[in-house]
Amino acid sequence: MKGQLIKIAGHCLMIDNSISLAGNYEPFRIGTQDDCPIISIISLGDVIFPFNACCNEKSYLDDAEELFISKDIDGSYNAVVKVRSTGKEYFLHATSAWDCITLSLNCISEECPFSVIDKFIMLVFIYASSRYGTVLLHASSIKLGTDAVAFIGHSGAGKSTHSRLWLDNIDGAQLLNDDQPAIRVNAGNEIIIYGTPWSGKTCCYKSDSAVLRGIVRMKQAPYNKITFLTPVYLLRELLSSCSMMKSDNVTFKFITATLAKIASHVSGFILENKPDKDAVTLSYKNVFGKDFICNK
Repeated sequence: MKGQLIKIAGHCLMIDNSISLAGNYEPFRIGTQDDCPIISIISLGDVIFPFNACCNEKSYLDDAEELFISKDIDGSYNAVVKVRSTGKEYFLHATSAWDCITLSLNCISEECPFSVIDKFIMLVFIYASSRYGTVLLHASSIKLGTDAVAFIGHSGAGKSTHSRLWLDNIDGAQLLNDDQPAIRVNAGNEIIIYGTPWSGKTCCYKSDSAVLRGIVRMKQAPYNKITFLTPVYLLRELLSSCSMMKSDNVTFKFITATLAKIASHVSGFILENKPDKDAVTLSYKNVFGKDFICNK
């Protein structure tokens, strides 16, 4: 099958030409495959969702849509996105390795929101790339030269706010992604963080990457204090910040193995903080081991 080629974190997805993609995918389009391996092919066909309550996991993706995903006895997967406003349902079927994907034909109807296709592609990327040492992390990430830092924590913990403070106070700081960067463990256990087409409410869709030097767990407080996290505690924080189907032992093992390598090779911290410049000074110094020079 010939189709659209999308490259994310060094992995290629081939998507049927009849599937329309939103603008957030434009920076990730490539003309030829080159040395980028295709990890999943997404096509169209007849798909139904074999509902089995004991095998389903449900996720409220946002106020507009919800997701059900299940694993069949034969090892394949099924998912449905339900649009609340219309009651319409759109379906996905994936092989056991997530390398061959079929979307229901109504995914190319005029009624199908771009957000449905967006969520299906993100789901495919999470599970297909997990087999290649890659995870999608709920985080805000700042790139500084060839290095980067990621801020994690629950919704409202101050990840995006702290990123903006870095941008305001540190020369050369750039936002890499504000919601779902990808992290990949390369040969030699080098940890690389990548921009993705998924950046939450912030339009930051960059096909860019950097070496991940630190991961900071954000926690609001009336003071500024930073504490080093051991790899075991960092792994626990990463697990809570990573999307996965917890009832699926196969993918769970892939993702947790990758997270364990990340926790072993990247410095982790918990930052109890106020949203001010002093918090930036504290996090920067601990991640990079030096003070920053602010000329802004």
